Amino acid sequence: MKFKTISEIFVIGITAASFIFPSPFDPPNNTYYVVNCNEWISLREYPDVESYALEHIPLGQAVTFLEDVGNGFYKINYDGAIGYALAAYLEKKDNNVNLKGRLNEIKAKLMK
Repeated sequence: MKFKTISEIFVIGITAASFIFPSPFDPPNNTYYVVNCNEWISLREYPDVESYALEHIPLGQAVTFLEDVGNGFYKINYDGAIGYALAAYLEKKDNNVNLKGRLNEIKAKLMK
C-alpha cells in the first residue's frame, strides 16, 4: 500500500494514498479550463450549437475532458453534469495554474 504525507492547517499526518484522489498537487491530465469568453460558456446536451444548454460554465472554471467528438466539440464533465462544449473555449493549462481554486473545490467537497 502506498502512503502520502498530508497537511491541513499545520497538522501533518499520514494516510493511504488511495484515500487522496485527486491530489490537489497532481491535477489529472484531463483537466481543462474555460477560456476565450466574456463570462461563461454553455454545457450542451448534444454536440451542436443549437442544442439545449444544460448549464453555464464560468470563465476560468475547471472541467474534466472526456472525449473529442469532432465537429469542434469536446464531451466534458462539469461538476457531475456530462455534456458538450465548444473546444475553442477549453484549454489545458499548466498544472500549477488555478491551484488555489482546486484546493478550495476539494475543501468544499470535504465539508459536504
